[in-house]
Amino acid sequence: MVKANDSDCRWRGIRLFLALSTIPMIVITLLRIHTCWRNDAYLDQVSGVWIALANDLYHGVFYRPLYGPLGYGGTRYFPLVFVLHAGLMKLGGGPILTGHLLCLASTLALLAGVYALLRSLGVDKLLAACSSLFVLCSESTQLALLAIRGDVLPAALIVWGFVACCGPTIGLRQLIVAAAFFTLAFSAKVTAAYGLGAAFIYFWFRGQRRQAWTLAAFGAAGFTIVLAAMLIASHGRVYEILKSCATAGAPWTEIFLVPQHFAMFTGVDDLSGFPFLILAAAALVAWPGRFWRELPPLFFLFAAATILVIFGTPGADYNHLIDLQAAAVVLLAVWISRSDPQPATFGMAALGIAALMAVFPAARNLRHGIDTIPRREEFQTVLQTVGNNPNPILSGNSLIPVLAGQTPYVLDPFMLRGLRLHNPHFADPLWEMLEKKNFSAVVTIMDPNSEEGESVYTHGFYGPGFRKKLLENYKLYMEMKDNYIFLPRQH
Repeated sequence: MVKANDSDCRWRGIRLFLALSTIPMIVITLLRIHTCWRNDAYLDQVSGVWIALANDLYHGVFYRPLYGPLGYGGTRYFPLVFVLHAGLMKLGGGPILTGHLLCLASTLALLAGVYALLRSLGVDKLLAACSSLFVLCSESTQLALLAIRGDVLPAALIVWGFVACCGPTIGLRQLIVAAAFFTLAFSAKVTAAYGLGAAFIYFWFRGQRRQAWTLAAFGAAGFTIVLAAMLIASHGRVYEILKSCATAGAPWTEIFLVPQHFAMFTGVDDLSGFPFLILAAAALVAWPGRFWRELPPLFFLFAAATILVIFGTPGADYNHLIDLQAAAVVLLAVWISRSDPQPATFGMAALGIAALMAVFPAARNLRHGIDTIPRREEFQTVLQTVGNNPNPILSGNSLIPVLAGQTPYVLDPFMLRGLRLHNPHFADPLWEMLEKKNFSAVVTIMDPNSEEGESVYTHGFYGPGFRKKLLENYKLYMEMKDNYIFLPRQH
């Protein structure tokens, strides 16, 4: 009897610890949102591309051509996120506020989806609620909240698609709903197609072959409709754009760098989420029964495989880990809920400790890291420097021309470099603009005179020749923490 009471006390204690371990991350997340939204700390060049795509659509252009009246295009992003963003801008509100609200709503949808999925898989309310909040522990999820990017919405839609696949009965209605979620996820991010694949395998190995093929048929139809709509709405431009930009000019040998990229992104850039991945891998090894018949392991494995493919292309970063973090949390929570008391107690303690450990990298960023970059102040300085000059601003961050009321002349400098690999003369109009000093200012995100800047502007942004043309025709006017303003030379 004493042992039973001791066991009950220990069980209640570990559940209380699990609940309390969510509080520090919630607090640090709210503090980071308040700080970073106020100074636009995470609105870097990637956010600038997403915002510029929404701004183009706001002005009636869906996927600008690779080169045309607006300047240079080129992107590998699928449209749902920037279409919704442009719609919010039409309703009223600036590009930054509406972008943040969209990312916030998408993140909340992801947390709610993880909770709903865990409940449908038989996880009790406390463990499901805490686990859904643990998705915030990954720096990839924090980035989704602090920046304006397109990664969190497709992750949320995939999770809700899995929710539709886990009901007590799987009829035609549930399959249509699941296919709709997977289709929307695909329309937001092409690699989100893995969600449909994981659900198909799940039904197949559970012996539900009819459901598997029905879901595949609806999903394939949905994907086809998305692609057709993109072609029609862009007047066919999207085919050439995606074909030219899908790999960003990467050679096939880039695949050999995948292990290095994975280790760097998980072990350095997203260190706060790394313990969850280790725990999830251990839970997968200890998974009882045939894991290929269970949705949580399939979710984790398909997300991991997709991320490895993504990391084989240049320009990929740790923001793509958000799917894997959600999958890891789902896998861990379901494993704990199905385990005996002793391993379940260990699992909940490990989850709580991992959540507490994740606070330290987040707090370090808040005090000394990217969170402290005063980008809003720097954006305003650029606009004040240019003043009422009618000439366009050439900027490595496309958000700056958007804030100036312009359409960016170069949508994505990184993609421009990749496009030039296939056509060396593709940048000739840009070189001519620089030589004629047609830009009111050129804003770079690195000092092109530095060793790092020379490498970045040769092998990364714009490509070979840009640095030389810039320094010949423009002089450094102001150096800030994250932006360098160049003005035309006076001869």
